[in-house]
Amino acid sequence: MEATKVPLLGLPPELIEQILRKLPVECIKSLRLVNKHMSVAVLGPCFHAFFARQTTNLAPASLSSLEVLLRNDVFGPRVRHVRVMAETSAIPSAEDTLATKRFRPLESALTNRHGDNFVVQLNRPTTRGTEEKSNTHLARFVSGPGLFSRPVARDVVGLDRQRLWARASHVYRLTMTALAKSGVTVSDLRIYSNTTGCSVPSYDVTIGLPGLLDVGLARSLASVKTLAFSFSTRVDHGWKRMGQVYGSKLAKREKRRQRLQWTTDDDDDEANCNTDDSYWDSDPEYDTRIAAEKGCDIRGRYGDTMPQPLCRVNFPGIALLLQRMPHLETLDLHMYQTLEYEAYGGGSRLHYYAAVFKHVVDGGLHFRQLKNLILRGLCVSADDLLTFMERHPHIKSLELHNVMLTAPVVGRTPWSAVLTKLCRNAVRQGASLSSVFCTDPYGTTNFLRLHETLESEWVERWWLRDCRGALISTTRRVLRDEFEREDVFGEDSMTWGGKKKEWWTPPTSIPRVELYALHEDRYGRTYGGVFS
Repeated sequence: MEATKVPLLGLPPELIEQILRKLPVECIKSLRLVNKHMSVAVLGPCFHAFFARQTTNLAPASLSSLEVLLRNDVFGPRVRHVRVMAETSAIPSAEDTLATKRFRPLESALTNRHGDNFVVQLNRPTTRGTEEKSNTHLARFVSGPGLFSRPVARDVVGLDRQRLWARASHVYRLTMTALAKSGVTVSDLRIYSNTTGCSVPSYDVTIGLPGLLDVGLARSLASVKTLAFSFSTRVDHGWKRMGQVYGSKLAKREKRRQRLQWTTDDDDDEANCNTDDSYWDSDPEYDTRIAAEKGCDIRGRYGDTMPQPLCRVNFPGIALLLQRMPHLETLDLHMYQTLEYEAYGGGSRLHYYAAVFKHVVDGGLHFRQLKNLILRGLCVSADDLLTFMERHPHIKSLELHNVMLTAPVVGRTPWSAVLTKLCRNAVRQGASLSSVFCTDPYGTTNFLRLHETLESEWVERWWLRDCRGALISTTRRVLRDEFEREDVFGEDSMTWGGKKKEWWTPPTSIPRVELYALHEDRYGRTYGGVFS
């Protein structure tokens, strides 16, 4: 067919692009077959956009398809983003659903007009369903990538959840190894960012980093400008998955290390021990005792009374990784809580994990180009946060999402005092900081100012709640022009005065149960807190 007989080719390229953007990819493929002129016209920015983002689950077929695409001279250079997914088949969970025919309700959506869109599954009692409903529910487990239950789904049995966490660390190791060996420069690296219920234990980061550096990871990390990394507290992968998680070479040494950690409460002994000593090649009976004593009945999790999740090797890996990223402009760190705790004196041992951020500060890490700092779910000390901010005067935006100020006993420092000092320091030093956002679900601070007018956004985004007869806000964003206010972050004490109950009628539509489930999905089952 001649080009002049195809009306579409008579249009300006800009209009052709607009038309193509509204067509499915199959139609665009068909257009390419009309003639050579149409094929060339179709191969514009719109068509190339289909190849910009690729996904693989590391299965042979998926990797083969991606490899063919990357080797193509036309389309290979158009690939700009590769997402590697950690997937496992939730067979035991599916079998449990088939056997019991009991399940929980499907996910619920939370939305508002400010663009907040969340999907949660409520932790409600299971119900017995018909054969049809059971089969429909079962499809969430077995119908393929992305179609079985999410990692946080309440119906996933302990074995499947443990397998998924092991797979997550496995995929992290494989992906970082491939990145190191490829020599590819990456400016934007996101590791389980925006992934609920699954991340890389900080312990696995520490243990695996030397091997990654040996194969050249530092070269690839040197070009990273944006890092979003979701890590977790320690998890138990089980003896059988050591090779999968750490690789066969490291697995034998790691088994020795974990046997040693189980026998001692002294970090110095653990740090100075020679784990290559054959003395720690244990017998099955000894390993059975270790597997049975985790301080927690939940498979794959530790109790915070056990030495394994609290020993010092859990904490330095994130800082050691960041040392190789001198050109960071945006840093987004997210911690997921996996430990089951035993309260003592009203406190918990989750505060041990403040050592993760402390290693960053005490290690003297300095990112000269850092503009944005986002911390989610971390434990930090006030001094470490203030020191880090003073060391980075070019940070423009600070976001603190569900960050816990560490205190081993009852009596926490309210966020208002820390943030007020932080804002005043920024003004005094002439720093670039222009925006501070904080959400504090643990109720240590009321971010409302006395007698201020409420904004509809605060209500619509569920930032306000009623507590013991007082209206409080656990979330606030403050801009530069307010930094020097005395009440910049609301009340400076833990006594909630502010607006009394009679001044404000709480909306009946606050989704308290859903917000609790969302908080647990994102950060794990935390100690205490506003939802406990």
